[in-house]
Amino acid sequence: MKKTIFKIIALLVILAGGVVSCKDKPDNILTVDETPIAIASEGGKYSITVESNENWFAVVENAENADWCTLDNSTGTGNGAITINIVKNPFFATRSATAKITSGGVTRFVIINQEAAENPLPELDCEDELYYYYDDEKKFYVDQLSLDEPFLKDWLLVGFVSRANDVEIVNYINQTGLFKPVNASDIWYHARLQMYEHDSHLIFVNTKEQKTCKQLKEIIRTLEKSPIVTYANITLGHEEYGMPNFTNIVSWSQYFYVKVKDENDLSDLFAVIQETKTQFIKQDTFMPKWFMLSADKKSMGNALRMSQYFYETGKFVATTPDFIGSTVNR
Repeated sequence: MKKTIFKIIALLVILAGGVVSCKDKPDNILTVDETPIAIASEGGKYSITVESNENWFAVVENAENADWCTLDNSTGTGNGAITINIVKNPFFATRSATAKITSGGVTRFVIINQEAAENPLPELDCEDELYYYYDDEKKFYVDQLSLDEPFLKDWLLVGFVSRANDVEIVNYINQTGLFKPVNASDIWYHARLQMYEHDSHLIFVNTKEQKTCKQLKEIIRTLEKSPIVTYANITLGHEEYGMPNFTNIVSWSQYFYVKVKDENDLSDLFAVIQETKTQFIKQDTFMPKWFMLSADKKSMGNALRMSQYFYETGKFVATTPDFIGSTVNR
């Protein structure tokens, strides 16, 4: 009887040992402080602390140009740290990337935000911004076009990168919650720009209510944080005569034109392009003193402000933005 009991106890001990030995490994642990990292425009080195009981891997995602945000070490085991290298931001727009850390089936994300370079160009109120030069004289559009108000308080023009399709654009605008709903038929395809294979997707968007200039510019800053948005601008216009529900609306794309003094000496042109972080697009075939340039959210200012700035340097004969106009249903 005692032998039988002893055998049963021994069997239970063996089974218990088997249960312990077959138990799953401890759950994978991956702890990372996911608080977004705010980085000055000057850049520098930053660290992300990792706590884990396994191997882990890190990679940079969502950076338009990965060269500005790199990792000293992308793998590790157990507890450790990831060193992030951020180069100086030369552009006049903030930029973001995401550090993705993975261990086993667990993933953590850390958003990296870098400030824009300091912009020497003062920000103007909307009514003060809407001017141009003709025969060396500064003129305001509100006076020249006999407008009732200097700018429209409930419309913006938004430009998108060429890779963005209709669905992406419509979904993005509607998901912001900032505008009245849009659909694919509201999107413009700028034929003149498509010939040059440059960004050509445009859409006029109507805010849900009238906004102040400050509010409109805050919306513009929000829009320009999206990787598919190239620029956003205020608009000007007036009610269509005899059609109170329609508005003639005008704004400008990301392009502007500069007339140089000597087409054989472009040193001033390229110097100011470098200074303002604008882009050279093309020389006009039939008017060789005229050049097409581009100003996006990374530039010192939008195309209107850049056309003004180039002229105000005194180095060019004339400048003008690329105007876009339409009649829209209010």
